[in-house]
Order: sequence, then structure tokens, then C-alpha cells
Amino acid sequence: MDQASHREESNQVDSLGASTAAILKQALLIVRRRKVLLIAGLALAFLLGAVYYFSRDPVYETRASILVHPLGDALSGRNDDRSNFMPTHIRLVTGKAVLERAIDKLKVNHADREQWPSADELADALKVTSQKDTEILEVAYRTKEKSVAVPILEAIVGAYLDFVNETHRSTSRDILQILTQQKEELDKQLREKEKELLTLQESGDVLSSEDEKNNVALARFSSINNAYTQASMRRLELEAHYQALKKAIARGESTDAYLIRDLDRMGPDLVAQSLGLRQQSENYEFQKDAQRRAIANDQLELQHLSTALGPNHPRVLMVQERIRLATEALKADRLTPEEKAKNQQALQNLALLLLESDIKEARTVEADLKDQCQIEKAVAVEFNAKRAPYVALDMELRRLRGFYDTLNLRIRQVDLGGDAGAISTQVIEPAQEPVAPIEPNLKKIGLVSALLGLLCGLALCYLFEWWDTSYRGPEDIAQHLGLPVYGHVPRMTEPKEGKVFELVMDQAPKSAAAEAFRTVRTALMLSATPPKTFTITSPESGDGKTLILTNLAIAFAKSGLRVLLIDGDMRRPRIRDIFQLPRTPGLSDLLQQSDTSDADVGKFVLKTSVANLDLLPSGVNPPNPTELLTSDRFAKIMSWSEQRYDRILCDAPPILAVSDCALIGRQLEGAFLLIRADKNDRIMATRARNALRAMNCNVLGVIVNSLVAGDAYGYAYYRKSSYYSSYYQQNANGDDPGPDKKVA
Repeated sequence: MDQASHREESNQVDSLGASTAAILKQALLIVRRRKVLLIAGLALAFLLGAVYYFSRDPVYETRASILVHPLGDALSGRNDDRSNFMPTHIRLVTGKAVLERAIDKLKVNHADREQWPSADELADALKVTSQKDTEILEVAYRTKEKSVAVPILEAIVGAYLDFVNETHRSTSRDILQILTQQKEELDKQLREKEKELLTLQESGDVLSSEDEKNNVALARFSSINNAYTQASMRRLELEAHYQALKKAIARGESTDAYLIRDLDRMGPDLVAQSLGLRQQSENYEFQKDAQRRAIANDQLELQHLSTALGPNHPRVLMVQERIRLATEALKADRLTPEEKAKNQQALQNLALLLLESDIKEARTVEADLKDQCQIEKAVAVEFNAKRAPYVALDMELRRLRGFYDTLNLRIRQVDLGGDAGAISTQVIEPAQEPVAPIEPNLKKIGLVSALLGLLCGLALCYLFEWWDTSYRGPEDIAQHLGLPVYGHVPRMTEPKEGKVFELVMDQAPKSAAAEAFRTVRTALMLSATPPKTFTITSPESGDGKTLILTNLAIAFAKSGLRVLLIDGDMRRPRIRDIFQLPRTPGLSDLLQQSDTSDADVGKFVLKTSVANLDLLPSGVNPPNPTELLTSDRFAKIMSWSEQRYDRILCDAPPILAVSDCALIGRQLEGAFLLIRADKNDRIMATRARNALRAMNCNVLGVIVNSLVAGDAYGYAYYRKSSYYSSYYQQNANGDDPGPDKKVA
């Protein structure tokens, strides 16, 4: 299923690409056919562009660039980053205050000229811009007089610079006065704050702000608080260990894991022996001597601890128990179960005593650290309370000193004669003499004219293409009618004296027209279902259907087939005159007979000058040809003909004039629609096809007539190619070898 969907998507993509390519090809063909209109549109657009170019007065432009840099606020020293900074100066350049100054400058510097533009005229001709995130003003001035462009722009730029400098210079004195007053007030505040700070230092214990880095009280409080926290954690751990050991003893569980944790305090060997663990080593006797020495040392320690701590102290009891257990361990290598249980009970009691002693000691340490922490906390709070006023006063002094230093710096920066205060202006690109006019722009006009001309030409091409209903070629006919095109017959020139168009296959077999008829014959014979009986009709008279039908009949006959040509146009018959045969009874007479036999039909068939080609003429013009064609007698005539001939071609009137053609075509295998390329349009061809189909006549295909040589593929080839010349050199007698004979 995935492969099917993928294949479907691929087919859709291919179809879309093919459709796009077809549309582009069709558009290019339209432009090619209507190239005169495209050229006319371009010529018209360029003509209008030329008229516009020569009718416009030249306009010259000169440009200058000015750097506008904010120096900052004289009071705070901060840069001026307001969003409307550059737009303000853009508006200032085009303002009347600057432009009127510029006019005055022009009148003074160029007194020889009497007339100068007014302020409004200068504003209209000025264009001031500034690129984003830059401090550069681009000033452009346009004028029709090339000689005054530079002087006017220089005057405008100079007036702007003077205006900015004078405006900011006028405020410099006020700024200096404000700064000086502020400095005096700061001097007074600094003296008062310094005096207050000195008094506070003399009356308190605080020496300087550096004590904040060496605050001993705060450091001691932090250290004791950490120790208090650690002591609390130690007590909790001991209590948890004690409760776990008691629960294990109460449940009768093994306490070896708890006792092993205190091996370093009760002695590893002692615990192992009391638990009944036999020492498996080669120096066992040496270990016993070591145990005896340990017992002696423990006895000395017991005497010392009894004197110092008393006989009931846990440490004294622990040493006594250790001496007892060690002594009993020396008495026998293996303990009895009762002794082992007794020793284990003693060890458990000893471990509980040790844990109780440790918990009691941890609680004492925790309580002492808690009391000390409260004391140090009070000392630290009192110290910070004494320092608070000093810190606040010291910070205020630092702020005032920083402000005082800033004021001194700004006072030195303010210069009434040089610096323009908050704005610095400088010309970075002076005005230059314009070389060429910017308007009218020849390149721009040419480009616009080309685009407009191209659009206009394409519009004309498609308008005339839509309005023109004629066909553009055989491919257009096939696509529009939905019918196959079996051949194209070129437009024929005037025949020579004694010759007729309808017999070109017989009278001029080497011509391009004769070769075209052979091509049509071959296409019909090699089609999927070669028709044996057919007629040829056209939308209206004068399209050449009789010409095509007659020459096709001759072409079939020259190929060796037996051909019967029936003149079914009983209104305006012409085939008998073409072959220059005498007027005799024919089709109309047979159709009017009450009973038609095979012998009767044979009597009316005439031999022509072309071998294998017979003719059944139309006969006398009847008053009711349509009624005659609807009778059964026409079917009998066709049945007789099919038994004796290989091809039967029947002429008929135009389909849009009368319905005779459809009636004849229904009795045959079908009808071919003849389209004259230089006469029939889409509307006529569509009507003819629809009329045939409406009367149930099978439309076999299309034959195109009267194509101009070279417009459709093939006809220039027939007349000019070396293959065509070689073909007729080898067949100089003019005989048609037929489609089944090999041509070198």
C-alpha cells in the first residue's frame, strides 16, 4: 500500500511537471506567433520613454554628510540616547530658522546674484535622512540649475552648524552657574558629614569600616553555631545506635554486628574469645603471653581509674569486665555454650553502658555549646547595632564625594568658547559639484520602458490570441478537436494550363502536394483499423474536400488497389467534370429506382483515365437528395461495391450546409473531417464535429488542407530535401511504387 501511494504521488509530481512544461511551451509558442505584437509593445514603450526623457528638464543633486555626536548631559555626564535625537536634527535642517539663515548667507557671499529660492522652495528641494543606528545626517539638495547646487547646500549646512553651536553656547553660562552652586552646597554637606562621622568614631567602639572584614564576634558566633550543629547530630546518631541495640537484644537477634563496631574500645581479641571464636594461628602461645601482659596493664589501669573516677564509673566497670573476660579466656581454649552465652550477655551490657556514657557526654557537650551560641549571638547583635549608624554615615559620605568629583570634572569640561555643550557637529563629506543629472535617469527609464513594453506586448499577444479563433497548426487542431490528424496537404499554387488541382496525383506526381497525398494514404493504410469505406466532409464549401477525396482515390489506385469513387454530392456534383467524363445517369438514378439489382449498379459505373479507379457519378440532380440517401437502396449499392473494390470513397456536401454527409457516413465506416488551415476556425470546426456526432456518424479523424509550406513540419522537407530528389531520380517515370514497395 505504501508503494502504491508512493507511486501515485510520483505520478502526480510527474503530471504536474508535464503540465507546467506544456503551459510554458504553449506560452512560448504564442509569443513566437505574435512576436510582431511583442515588438510593437516594446517599441511603443520605448517611444513613450524617449518622449518622457527628452521632455523633462534635467535635475541635479549634490549631497553632504554631517556627524552629529551627543557629548552628554553637563550635569550627569550620561550620553543622550533619546530615541528622537536624530529626527529632531533632521527636522531642524529643514526648519525655517536654518533655511532663512542660509538665504542670508547666500545673499552676503554671492551678492552678484539677485534671485535666490525662498525658504519654502529650499525645504521642498531638500531631503535629509539618517540611517538607523548612526549619528550621520545625509543632506541632499536638488535643483535644475547646476551652478547653484553646491553654494546653496554649503549655505544650508553652514547655517545648521551655526545654529547648533549658538544654541548650545547660549546655555553654557547657565550650566556653569548651576554646577558652581551645586559644588558649594556639596562642600558644606561634606564638612558636616565628616564632622558627624568623627564624633561617632570617638564615642563608640568602631574604628573604621575595615572592621567589617574582621568582625570577630560574627566569626565566633558562626564557628560555635557549626559546632553546636555537629554535636546535635552526634547525639542523635548515638541515641539511634543505642535504641537499635536494645531492640536487637529484646528480640533475641544477633548483636555481633553492633559489638564489632566497638572492637577498638573493648579489644578485638577479648571480644572474639568471649564470643567463642578460637584463634587459628601458629603463634597462639605468643598471643596468650600478650594477653597476660594486657591483663597486667589493665589491672594497673583499674587501680588508677578506681582512685580517680570511683568504683562505679562505667570506664572502671569496663576495665574490670575486660580483665575478667581475658582471665577466663586464658583458662580454657573452648568455652561451653553456657559460658559463651554468659560472656555475650556481659559484652552486650558493656556495649549498652558505653553507649549510655557516650550519649550522656554528647548531651552535656550539646547543652554547653547551645548556651555558648546564645551568648555569642547576643554579642554579635550588639556589635552590629553599634556599627549600623556608622555604616550608613560612611555610605552617605562616599556618595557625596563621588558626586563632588563628578561636578569638578563637568565644570572643567564646560568651555564657553569651544565645546558646543551637549552636541558636537562636524562636516565629514562636503558638497561636491554634480557631474550628471539624476533626473531623468536614462537607465531607469530604459528599464521601466523595457518592463512596461514587455508586459504590454505580452498582454497584446494573449489578447489577440484569445480573440483569434483560427488554428495555429496541426497539433492545435488535434488537441482542440480531440481527433487524430492523418495528414497535411500544403497550399497549392495555380495549376498550369491544361491541368487541375483535383488530378495533381496523376498530372504532377513529383510535386510536394502529391507526396502529401501519399503520406495521407500511408497513414490511413497503416492505422490500427484501416477504413475501407469512408467519406470526406468539411464545415463549409470551398474547403477542398473534393480535391482531397479525388487525389486520395488516385493515390489508392496507384498503389494497386481497386478503388471506387462515388460522387455523393447530388446538389453540386464536380467529380464527373474533373475526369472529363460524359454526362450519364448515376447515383441519383439508382436511388430513384424501385428495385435495384447488381447488374443495374454495374451499368452506371464509369472507367476513369487512372488505372484501377472507377467512378459512380451523381447522375441527374434530384429534388430530394436527403430522402434518397435514407432509403435502403443506398445500402444495397454499398454492399455491391464492397464485394468488388478494395477502397470506396464517397464525396458529400459540407456538413454545416446540409445533413447529406452524415447520412452517407452512417452507411460507411465513417467520415474524415477536412479542416482548411487558412479558412476554418475553431468555432466552425467544432460545429462540424458536433454535427457529425449528433447524427451518429463516426468521425474517423482530421485531414488538414492548405498549409503554407514551411509553417508545418514536413513540407519544406518534401520540396528541398536530397532524399526527395533522390527518390524521384530513381523513379523518373513518375510511377508510384506504393506503400508496400521498397524505396531505396
